[in-house]
Amino acid sequence: MEQAGQAFINEQDATPLVDSTNNPKASLTIKICTIAVFSLLAAINCLYFLMPGHPMEVVPYAIGSLVTPLLVCTIVVLLFQIGKRFRTQRSRWKIVLWVTSFLLLTKLLHFAQVAAGFFERLGT
Repeated sequence: MEQAGQAFINEQDATPLVDSTNNPKASLTIKICTIAVFSLLAAINCLYFLMPGHPMEVVPYAIGSLVTPLLVCTIVVLLFQIGKRFRTQRSRWKIVLWVTSFLLLTKLLHFAQVAAGFFERLGT
């Protein structure tokens, strides 16, 4: 016998095996880590405003680099919402944390590559 998404042990006992109404909340640690990583990514992306060049070229590129992490995180979270186990607040925060961490890592690797090229040109 199933009622409202709950599986019961037997009809007489009526104690649920799985509580489908359990919606775990995100911990404060996950929220702080996600906001910190996202802020660090935004701060690194703000460095594009310091690029030399005409403002008509630099400003749209900088704004795009600030908006892109928001769009990527939104799309990935929406894709994960297809699965039922990812429809909790905690899973959404974790997904955003992992996606933002990945974007931050790729941005840092990009800057390391640019810096290596700069120092290589400086040495020759």
